[in-house]
Amino acid sequence: MKRFCVVLVGLLVLAGCAGPGGGGPSEPPPRQSGAQERAPEKPRLTRRQLVRRANRICADTGTSVERLVRRETKAISSGARTGSRSELEADVIKKIFRVLRSYQRKLRRLRPPEADQAQWDVFNRARTRSLAAADAIVKATRSGDRAKRRRLIRRSDRLDAPANFIVQTWGLKRCAFTEKSFTP
Repeated sequence: MKRFCVVLVGLLVLAGCAGPGGGGPSEPPPRQSGAQERAPEKPRLTRRQLVRRANRICADTGTSVERLVRRETKAISSGARTGSRSELEADVIKKIFRVLRSYQRKLRRLRPPEADQAQWDVFNRARTRSLAAADAIVKATRSGDRAKRRRLIRRSDRLDAPANFIVQTWGLKRCAFTEKSFTP
């Protein structure tokens, strides 16, 4: 149980914001038929507004992941959830990544100032690529292959490096990772 909690704490660190901030492959915008009018675009935010909203989204992400981990740990400790340790870890990791992808979609919808759009796109692409490794991490966890899981997490972390640079330079404090990777 103690090692399981260490893994979950590590995932909280990995979540960082969205944790690695969080997303899965980019989702195309919903298709609209030619007869429908497009909704007007949201106005662009100032950088200050963008940072404030992104930090709020990232703080909410951390809270959601912490709540999920507490709930899952309690269920496992009480015996309400059973299975092999690898299966239980994989299920929790999968749920965490689901939360991270949800919040990454929220971050992608923010509209930065025109001058910051290119950097914001880099941030979102890096977070999306980082989270794309989620399925492989879950699969490696389920199989009990800890070495492969660590390699995949380190790779995910490297993919997220451009996002971390923007996090540091823009002041996205709530979206920052507290360490580069974790090893349970």
